[in-house]
Amino acid sequence: GLYNRRYLNEKLPVEILRTQNNAKELSLIMLDIDYFKKVNDVYGHATGDTVIQWIANELVQQISHNGWVARYGGEEFTVCLPDFNLEKASELAETVRLSVEKASIPICNGEELNVTISAGVSSSSESNLEELLKVADKRLYAAKRNGRNQVVSVCSLHL
Repeated sequence: GLYNRRYLNEKLPVEILRTQNNAKELSLIMLDIDYFKKVNDVYGHATGDTVIQWIANELVQQISHNGWVARYGGEEFTVCLPDFNLEKASELAETVRLSVEKASIPICNGEELNVTISAGVSSSSESNLEELLKVADKRLYAAKRNGRNQVVSVCSLHL
């Protein structure tokens, strides 16, 4: 039920133009399920699909009317937040991260699975609009390199 990468590639330039025309801010969150390959390897692809669907539903609930969510690929998602500054977007990313960390995702046979996510956040207030996706992606991978299960949204980290 999420938008796909093609929609993201079509819609993001429209959001960027709207942001420029209205002198507003735009923030992006890129997030990835930590150790997702292990979930697929240990529990199977059907369980992996369940985890992706659960994360997608959680994102939609947390984002609600503030923006939109797209599946970027595999276990990676992009959240577009029009009119959000970096601080507000980072707080939302952290809220989502904590929600996922605390959750027990129901899988087959009454079992539950715990997963975590890593996220990178970028904003038009500190980055060229056309570079927002690239900056968020670099920060996502900085979060993964620095131990996973965290949100990176500052320029001071060595990307």
